[in-house]
Amino acid sequence: MKTKNPYEREDKLFSICTPIYGVTYKHLETFAKYLSQSDYPNYEWIVVFDGKHKRGERVIEKIKKDYPDMQVSYYTIPHAGACAARNYGATKMKGDYLTFPGGDCYIYPQTLRTWANAFSEDPEIYRVWGTYDLIKEDGSIMGIGLSVPNYNGKIWYPAFKYTNYCDGTFPVKRDHFVPYDVNCKSLQDWDWAITMLKKDNFSGKGWKFINDSFFAAELPKKGGLSDDSHSNWIERTDYIRNKHGIPKSDICVTSLGAPSHGWKVAEMIGADYLPMPSFKPHRYKMIYLIGFYTKEDQQAQSAGVYVTKSHMQVFDNFNGKKVIHWIGSDILQLYKNASFEKLEVMKKWFRENKIIHLAEADFTQEELKKFGIKAKVAPIPSTKFYDPTELPKEFSVAIYMPFSQDPQGKVIPDQIYCPNLTDTIIKSMPDIKFYFYGADQVKGSKKDNWEYLGYIDMKEWIPKFSCNLRLTTHDGLPISCLEFLSAGRQVITTVPLKGAIYTDLDRKNIVEAIRKAQRGGFNTKGMRYARKLTPERYKKQIRRLI
Repeated sequence: MKTKNPYEREDKLFSICTPIYGVTYKHLETFAKYLSQSDYPNYEWIVVFDGKHKRGERVIEKIKKDYPDMQVSYYTIPHAGACAARNYGATKMKGDYLTFPGGDCYIYPQTLRTWANAFSEDPEIYRVWGTYDLIKEDGSIMGIGLSVPNYNGKIWYPAFKYTNYCDGTFPVKRDHFVPYDVNCKSLQDWDWAITMLKKDNFSGKGWKFINDSFFAAELPKKGGLSDDSHSNWIERTDYIRNKHGIPKSDICVTSLGAPSHGWKVAEMIGADYLPMPSFKPHRYKMIYLIGFYTKEDQQAQSAGVYVTKSHMQVFDNFNGKKVIHWIGSDILQLYKNASFEKLEVMKKWFRENKIIHLAEADFTQEELKKFGIKAKVAPIPSTKFYDPTELPKEFSVAIYMPFSQDPQGKVIPDQIYCPNLTDTIIKSMPDIKFYFYGADQVKGSKKDNWEYLGYIDMKEWIPKFSCNLRLTTHDGLPISCLEFLSAGRQVITTVPLKGAIYTDLDRKNIVEAIRKAQRGGFNTKGMRYARKLTPERYKKQIRRLI
């Protein structure tokens, strides 16, 4: 874990409060061993025994002798639960930053310094969080302990309305601490996070996510808080949602391969979003899966998991309406990876489970029909329309070009967006200015008649563009094209999108399409089509499926 150190003196105190009940005292010596290795020494550790605990107190006395330089104190309160123990610990804490790890959470050596740096770099931040590792009894890491609603480095904080993503081990500034709810029997960290986040309507203002693992946590054990929440899931989640006024939806949206699509859909139709609805009991009437991958990843196979199988598991033990919305990349995978035998197995599963199939557009509906999959057209619209401003005086073309890393770690453009062909087009049209967007890795690069802008604010930049060029080897209904159309811009695509100029992947034809767009001026037809695809219309269409 690498981090810069913006200051020399550790002048901020971390207060670490660990509630202990029952056999969890057995983890205290391991906890102390990890904590003693911290490269940020300015901390205090407070242990609160939830009920009389002679054995635990003896362990703490031993720890104080083994680590004489460690600031350790302990208190015993009448048994009242973990929340009461944490709240009592908070009254004894002297630190600037407060953290509440369980006894079986082991903080890594660089963690406190990284958190302190993050707080120091931005005074507006009041909570820092990230991921953690799950470990087996032998100490080996088995995987990440939580998924994160993270898209292009941005967290979709409304996801916290439906499930928890942040452990209580992650610190909060003292002046933003809110007491734990002593009536919350489990899922206490989730309740705590919602209490903070709802103050700013789940914007995440004041929260900073760092994509790193900061501690190790042992697997949940029988009789613990995780076991309680698992055994009483509906009752515990009802308590939290009722308390915070979070409405219950009869639809749950999920997406294993395109979560950003899933989050937007959930917001548009007023549904819940969960990474895997079948993991816990629920009362949903419909599960709505955005994207259905048919490619079997070799790495996943080596672990005994098939990508297609994991998508099927979304509907395990569910008798309500089951909906799959196919997007462009899914259909491309069907072309490339679905053998006749595999396709027949999938279609049999579709029939047995009475799957309702949706397609983004009439052209993807026709593609699915070739595979024997009958789908209704339900365009997923853009969540934003942009003002139809006057076209810029100089004709310019915007191109979405994301980048990723190859197996050797080299940053390269995504090949599905035809970067080599695009390069030849740009070279053959020196009189036109081309702008790439969608990749901060190459932001600022420019030469002759092209420039990389990185991620852009569409509201700011669409008025500066005349045209959107989208060359792909396969596509569904591209949201960015709808955004350009909504502002009356010309759009050139390799799919028959209404209101756009259609082209194949021939260099000469693409050049002619760009010249046509240059002559076309303001795109009234495209603007009218895009603006018909409203979130309200889409919401009504999806809710009619229940």
